[in-house]
Amino acid sequence: MSVQAVTLNLPDTVYQRAKQAADALNRPLEDVIVNSLLDQQGRGELDESGRRELKALLAECGRHVLRRAEAVALLIARGHSAPQLLPIPTDHRLKPAQPNLSNK
Repeated sequence: MSVQAVTLNLPDTVYQRAKQAADALNRPLEDVIVNSLLDQQGRGELDESGRRELKALLAECGRHVLRRAEAVALLIARGHSAPQLLPIPTDHRLKPAQPNLSNK
């Protein structure tokens, strides 16, 4: 499966705020932008350009999730154990929980 680049034209101030948030949250810039677009959509503030960008980013996210699922299925089919799943954070501003590797 090929990977396609998506170009997003942002005003400098918007890019800098998103970059600072991504750095502070230790999250990829793309995650911060997608979350911002989703927030705007939820408030009904997303314009046509934003809707197109959100659609493209969510499609890319879907392709990424599918690739990961296919990789896990292939590992299991080859006799490997499935990777440990991490809980999904309920607040997108929080980092995902780290797995507890200690024996209880």
